[in-house]
Amino acid sequence: GDLRDDVALERAVRATLDFVLLESLDLDTAAILAEAKAGSRTYGGLLETVMNHIASTWGKARWSDKTPWQAPTVAWELLPDAQVVHIVRDPRDVIASSVEAPWIDERPLDLARAWARFNRRAAREGADAGPSRYHRVRYEDLVNEFFPTPLQW
Repeated sequence: GDLRDDVALERAVRATLDFVLLESLDLDTAAILAEAKAGSRTYGGLLETVMNHIASTWGKARWSDKTPWQAPTVAWELLPDAQVVHIVRDPRDVIASSVEAPWIDERPLDLARAWARFNRRAAREGADAGPSRYHRVRYEDLVNEFFPTPLQW
C-alpha cells in the first residue's frame, strides 16, 4: 500500500520485522515505526530505516545487504544512492553450494549458465553506473588479501 498512510506504514513495518531473519533480533517496533514515520515514506526508505536501526543498535555506522543474485539495478531502484560491491565467487564454488541447498532444484549446468548471465549483466549495469556506485571484486582475492597464508586449524 501507500506508505504515506500511517496504517499502511505500520502494517509494512510489522510485516518487515516479522521476517524470519529479523524476528530473532528483538527489535523495538515502536521506535522503528516512529523513525519510519519521520523518514522517507517509500519501501526503500522503510528498508533503510530498519537497517539503520539495526546498525545503530549494534554500534555500526553502515549496513550492507548480501542478497545473492540481486542485480545492481534492483538495489538502485529501491535505494538510488546505494553503493554496490559485487563480490564474484568462483562459479564452481557457487554451483557446489547451490546444489546442496534444499530450495534449489536446478541442474548444475543450468545454474552455471544463470551464474554467467547474472555476472555479465551486473558488470554491464555497474559499468553504466560508474565506479562511485559500483565496485566488482573477486571473492578469492578478498580472502587472499586478508588471509595470505592458509589458516591452520
